Amino acid sequence: MSEYQAHNLPHLTSIIITNYNQGRFFKDAFDSVIAQTYVNKEIVIVDDGSTDNSLDIIKKILSEYKGNIPYKLITKENGGTASARNVGIKNSNGQFLAFLDVDDIYYLDKVSVSVGKLLEYNGAIGVAYSDYDILYENTGNRKREIKAPFDSDLLLQFCMVSTNSVVHRVVFETVGLFDETIRGMEDYEFWLRASTKFTFCHIPFALFCYREHGNNKSLTTNRNKWIEEENKMKERFVAKYLRNDNV
Repeated sequence: MSEYQAHNLPHLTSIIITNYNQGRFFKDAFDSVIAQTYVNKEIVIVDDGSTDNSLDIIKKILSEYKGNIPYKLITKENGGTASARNVGIKNSNGQFLAFLDVDDIYYLDKVSVSVGKLLEYNGAIGVAYSDYDILYENTGNRKREIKAPFDSDLLLQFCMVSTNSVVHRVVFETVGLFDETIRGMEDYEFWLRASTKFTFCHIPFALFCYREHGNNKSLTTNRNKWIEEENKMKERFVAKYLRNDNV
């Protein structure tokens, strides 16, 4: 199936936008989802206990939206990215789940190309990820981030899967949701678990824009704690899935 034949397929895709204190970016993210060439979609917005004016901004933008794409806004106490994404998953209806951090932007065919790839292999592919552009907000410059083709051994060495990926719902039904005890690399831990049951498809061109603005979690999280969390996560994964031990 051609990537661009997925535009009008009947498979509902839920696009989950998560936010914590980054409401100033919501309009760009929301507009990029509305503009998607993939037609059959719903939008689930989860605010993870923002303490700034994010909710006011989001509610105002939603009140002005005149389109017919179904959406819902969910507010919750702060629990981290994994918690916010899990709430989005539980409140969505799509066969496919697309994730978008509020400070990032989808390109027009992001969902269409990704879903097309997931369908192309008749359920053998569980996750579709792509290259992306990094936008440096302070200068306006962009840089292309090229991700590696999927390899499960390589994945164990580093997180080669982009954050804003598209996942078949059956993956979550099979290996579980994001681990809410992990507050830095929750997506990486999930990719490792998912790789034990499913293969991934790398799409070798940019499908979204990652905005670097100085307050990104990857920039503000203590690097030593991040490395410590990553090492513990890998040790647990190897013990449970590669050595068949109980953890």
